[in-house]
Amino acid sequence: MKHMYDGLYQKFIASSRVNTLSKMAHLYLVILAGGEGTRLFPYSNPGRPKQLCPIGGNNPRTNTFIKRTIANYINCGFNRERIMVITSNDYQTRLIKRQITGPGGIPLDNIWEIPSSFGYSGTMVETTKRITEFDSEAIILNTPSDHILTPDYKFIEAVFTAVINAEKGYVSAIGVKTNNLDTVMACGNIIYDQEKLNNGITISKDFIEKPGITRARELIKNDISVCNTGICAWRADALLEYAPKNTKDLTTERLMRAFNGYLRIVVGEFQWQDCGTLRGLYSALDKMPHTQNVVLGEGKINLDNSCKRSLFYADKGLSLNVSDTSDCAIIFTKVHNQPVLLISHLDESQKIKELAEDYSRHEKILIDDFSLGARNNRVLYSNMYYEYSVGFVNVEDYIVHIVRRSNYGDIEAEIFKKKSTSTK
Repeated sequence: MKHMYDGLYQKFIASSRVNTLSKMAHLYLVILAGGEGTRLFPYSNPGRPKQLCPIGGNNPRTNTFIKRTIANYINCGFNRERIMVITSNDYQTRLIKRQITGPGGIPLDNIWEIPSSFGYSGTMVETTKRITEFDSEAIILNTPSDHILTPDYKFIEAVFTAVINAEKGYVSAIGVKTNNLDTVMACGNIIYDQEKLNNGITISKDFIEKPGITRARELIKNDISVCNTGICAWRADALLEYAPKNTKDLTTERLMRAFNGYLRIVVGEFQWQDCGTLRGLYSALDKMPHTQNVVLGEGKINLDNSCKRSLFYADKGLSLNVSDTSDCAIIFTKVHNQPVLLISHLDESQKIKELAEDYSRHEKILIDDFSLGARNNRVLYSNMYYEYSVGFVNVEDYIVHIVRRSNYGDIEAEIFKKKSTSTK
């Protein structure tokens, strides 16, 4: 009975918070959606920025990063007329407009371009300047678009706390507690003052950007830090007063230190996962029972029981037939209509970034030159008019057989280890 009343009370509080936020006439949501996503290549690529990548689910309103982000905050009480989406170039802008404008979407004029040279924090400041041109009383909540979170009452409470403190003139950064070592190492971490923690909010003592494994373990053990989610709230006039005047290449650490005593840390308890890497994406998404695989995309994917703890993606018109794979990502997609196949260990985000940069320069993956950390892999072709770009990152002994089943049929990639038997 107590749990039932607890649940009702939580729903009541959440409803009250949403109602308050929905009535704040000067409250804006800024979604930063200008990243290139090179550590997710080729799942994210020049033809499909990461914020537009599919993340599963049957609801067309929440099946990409940007759509789900917008839906989460509308459910918190934000007015879609005051949701601003920031891109970094014209191509991103055109792609995003196709996904999130129109009936039930956000206004076309709310999609702005700010060059990537400003960086994440610099873009926050530049966007604030633009908003103050038409609303000098603006209160802004800023969020990235490449994470996945649980939009429950704990999330609503964290957002509400950040906004209310921003209204008082503080800059409020939302962090989350986690024991996931990979997440701690992949994020900026805020060390907060435990003694001054009151009603979920405190002050910061230090900021550590992407710690190494030893430092990350210390942070988890000491339990006085949170992962920086990138979700921040501020009153526009206060931010412009504290922030450095030169915003080009402004780092998060430098911006936070500029706030001095005006920075407040909201210690969130909701579920949150950064998806800037393939490991992060895998960790955040629903998995198949027993095998713990994640399967995405509109293409056909056939896996045998030897495939475990891996991420698989295939575009429409492309097929995967895989065996003997564990702790890997296998991505079969198209980059500007050219098929690209990647087989990588899940934890090789930096090497995947290098592979993406190589592809950008050469417009193909050269197996001998760019097989980063890979050994003894082989690609075969049947009934193909040209070779595809295939990349291997820190994997070995794979055979990839790419075949066109008919002149107008799907392209299939059969993938297995040399010591195994093909599933065909």
